[in-house]
Amino acid sequence: MRRILTLLIELGVVAVAVFVADWLQGFMDIIPQWLIHLPEVDYASDDFWVVFRYFLVIHAVVLGVGQVFLGAWMPADARRSVNEVFLLAVAFSASALVVFVTTTVAFDPQFVVGIFVVSGLAIILIHLISAVSQAGPGAALLNFFRMLIRRVFSIPGILAMVFALSPGILAKLFVSNRDVANVITQIRIKMSTDEQGGWTVENALDGRKFHQPIVLQFLPERPDTMFVLERQGSLLEVPWRRDGEVKVLLDISPEVGEVEVENGALGLALHPEFGREGSPNRGFVYLYYTSVINGQQINYLSRFDLTAGSPAAVHDSELKMIVWDRSESGFHNGGSVEFGPDGFLYIGVGEMSDGKSHQRIDSALSGGVLRIDVDRRGGNVSKPISQQPVNGSTANYYIPLDNPFVGVSGALEEFYALGLRNPFRLAFDAKTNRIWAGDVGSTVWEEVNVIEKGKNYQYPYIEGDEPTGEARPARILGEEKPPIYSYRHTALERAIIGGLVYRGDRYPSFRGKYLYGDNYSGNIYAMPATGDRVSKVELVAQANQYAQRGITSFTESPDGEILLTTLGSASSSGGEIVRLIAKDEAREVAQPIAASDEVVGESEVRSLFSTNCSRCHGAAGHGDGPDSAHLGVAVPDFSSDAFQKSRTDEHLYAVIKEGGQANGLSPMMPPWGMALSDAEIKALVGFMRAQGEGARGR
Repeated sequence: MRRILTLLIELGVVAVAVFVADWLQGFMDIIPQWLIHLPEVDYASDDFWVVFRYFLVIHAVVLGVGQVFLGAWMPADARRSVNEVFLLAVAFSASALVVFVTTTVAFDPQFVVGIFVVSGLAIILIHLISAVSQAGPGAALLNFFRMLIRRVFSIPGILAMVFALSPGILAKLFVSNRDVANVITQIRIKMSTDEQGGWTVENALDGRKFHQPIVLQFLPERPDTMFVLERQGSLLEVPWRRDGEVKVLLDISPEVGEVEVENGALGLALHPEFGREGSPNRGFVYLYYTSVINGQQINYLSRFDLTAGSPAAVHDSELKMIVWDRSESGFHNGGSVEFGPDGFLYIGVGEMSDGKSHQRIDSALSGGVLRIDVDRRGGNVSKPISQQPVNGSTANYYIPLDNPFVGVSGALEEFYALGLRNPFRLAFDAKTNRIWAGDVGSTVWEEVNVIEKGKNYQYPYIEGDEPTGEARPARILGEEKPPIYSYRHTALERAIIGGLVYRGDRYPSFRGKYLYGDNYSGNIYAMPATGDRVSKVELVAQANQYAQRGITSFTESPDGEILLTTLGSASSSGGEIVRLIAKDEAREVAQPIAASDEVVGESEVRSLFSTNCSRCHGAAGHGDGPDSAHLGVAVPDFSSDAFQKSRTDEHLYAVIKEGGQANGLSPMMPPWGMALSDAEIKALVGFMRAQGEGARGR
């Protein structure tokens, strides 16, 4: 009984030490910066509790074993107190190693080392208080340090100290040895994605590949046919569960122009009467796309008529409905277009890097969900457009009379909801008609939102569960609504892709659940689609493509399959339509698609940089990307002599491949080794060097 009580006291000390270390590292460096420079790590509350649990469990094991072999800790006993400190060192090292190698938490050395320092000092203090009452202060100190020196120079003491240094040694190897880094990264990925409930993905079209498929739709009157929109602007007719050839129905690639960053053809919707004989709407499809020509970017929502005939004739049938003139950054376009059960068209639009339009509905059609009547029904249903945006033009649709801001002076009445950053993929629940959205966040949070009429989703003054530091508007438009679920960025998770609410019969375990994915990690998740706040989600599977090449949409087929589009490389037809399937049903468990190790051309490396890097580093690598101000760290200017002279090619390669945290830099720099080949990473290093050479040439 005494040993159990003693163990509980020991664990209590460790538990308190975790909280104290968390508090201390907020305003002081536990590891001095003159000793080793460490980046600031913004770890989440979830990360804190993961560390708390791991440390408590592992300390319970180590200290419990110590009691078996050394007896219960008696605070007044100098020998046993010294052994207790060494046991803490062993438990600390084991805990730190397990957290570092097997989890994806934001690993903060200051916090972790602080736990050992605080708990060790607490044990020493308790010992001295107990010993002084029996032997006096001088004798207590002398006895403790005599026993400490004996233990330091003993074989068990030396082994314990070497083991205590092992997390630092492993961290150094992780930075300097690529083989070690690769092994640890694979362990992390496996440990974070292996609990998948027996699900995987496989190619749904017998191995057929596409050039960056972005979204697909099934034809309402022809369940054996799907339309696939490729990012460069091709609309394809693709057979489903039947033989047949892929047909090009429309090609707007000349209008789309440069496809990089978050640009391209992004959204596709079929009119509710598509394919219905006798309907004047039977051939209408609606595309949301960006046009980047000679550096000028314009976004469009347009209607095309597939009954016009040839692809060229369909191209000429374009009817422009919304035109957005926007900045050249290319970020935060949104891109979802979906018809609701009310027959109105809903458009998810990002804030388009336009800070002046945040929390406004009288300026630009951005940062929210729009709702329009493409049929111009009039009467008691809808009315003509009464207000034009400052950054574009609108035409050829009406405004539903029950839109929430109809009649508000100066308002762009298309707004259905506002306060979103970059809603990427809207989905209607066929049973409840709720609108679900994945809202891609900035540098910390990703959100799942249920979109409701007139609601304000709080961007930019709140993201996820925290204020961002942006000023709260003096007057809030609409009613504030927090996300249903939000998660913080990790080394692997950082770009949500909205999914669907599954109502099919093929997979009963998913019925009534909202499925979504993370583009960077490729992870696929499920959560109850009740509309209530959710604190935990179910990891289902991992797609076989990651990062900016990963998941771009979810679709339920007419026969109940759950299909995903994965983008693939911009330089080759490596994108896929995959289906979610139980592993025991799959022909083979999907393996990650390796990036090509062929020579990377200049245009491809520019595309790689624009798509993957410019959001933070800026289009030309000057450290002025749209998210750079929110990172909390200085983003380097690749063109500066100071940057070029202070980094070796090997260092740049390691930072890109392994991430910032693994190389003593900010954890906001993610590891790209899981998504890019060695040749692509080397090409990016060359691109960075070229920015410096270009600056010197100028």
